[in-house]
Amino acid sequence: MANHCDNTICIHNPTPEFLNKLKTEQDCKEVYVFDGNKFRPMPEILESIPQLISELGKYQAYEKVKSEYNEENPIDLEELTPDNLKNYFNNWYLENWGSNGGVTSENIDIDPEEDSSINFYLYSRWTPINILLVYIAEKYNISITNCYEEMGAGFVGKCVAEPASATDHWYQFETHKYNLNSLYNSANYNKVILDIKNTIKKHFEEDPEDTYSWETECFGIIKIYNPDEIEFCAEYDAQDYIHVEATLHEILEEKNLPEYVMFVHRFDDVNNVDDTDFPFDVHKYKLNSSVLK
Repeated sequence: MANHCDNTICIHNPTPEFLNKLKTEQDCKEVYVFDGNKFRPMPEILESIPQLISELGKYQAYEKVKSEYNEENPIDLEELTPDNLKNYFNNWYLENWGSNGGVTSENIDIDPEEDSSINFYLYSRWTPINILLVYIAEKYNISITNCYEEMGAGFVGKCVAEPASATDHWYQFETHKYNLNSLYNSANYNKVILDIKNTIKKHFEEDPEDTYSWETECFGIIKIYNPDEIEFCAEYDAQDYIHVEATLHEILEEKNLPEYVMFVHRFDDVNNVDDTDFPFDVHKYKLNSSVLK
């Protein structure tokens, strides 16, 4: 079963041509739904592959695909074999949409006369549909933003697709229980540790009965722009990784993105804290960037 990658998409200043692509009939009324196949459909010869394999087996399915192939189908069959037949189906989606398989949203609430932007949510398999969105932005002359996350694989990102350009910035989970001291060697190290200690101390002074929840839920954020530029931020309401996702999306809105973001939580023994041996649990994320167009 595929992991779900959440895509939260905003279409800025949608054109009438784009809106018409969203229209569909449902229960005898017109609704708006985002269906990737309406914008970039898979060639029919590939779309039939899973059913052909199921009904005929891979060898007969292979012969049928080869015999029905024609020059109008924009795919390369030179390396096609019975054993990699299904890969052509999956790879087409990856190369043309960015995800493994089709996507469709729920009904989208739109007022074409009033709304200057459209917001909707959908999930894709394993990875976001950024390649499809870049294609749509160029073809329909619109701007699209996709804030996506897949915490099973440990990445959170933001893709911005314009008609003539597209960029993607994402934070990828690197390691768990990371030692801060091995990431950088800087005079700021002791300052970061001191900030964390003072945060804990202040919390206990204000709410001494909250020891258990603080030990298990305490959550700090460290932004590292470079080895000598470190910013520590404290958060007090984190319960689980949902907050990690939200915080990473907030960071992705900043102009100056830190190279690393580390989430510090679950302080195991606050009574044995000192400047050189600090017991905490750290999840480290590294910034990645690419120009999609």
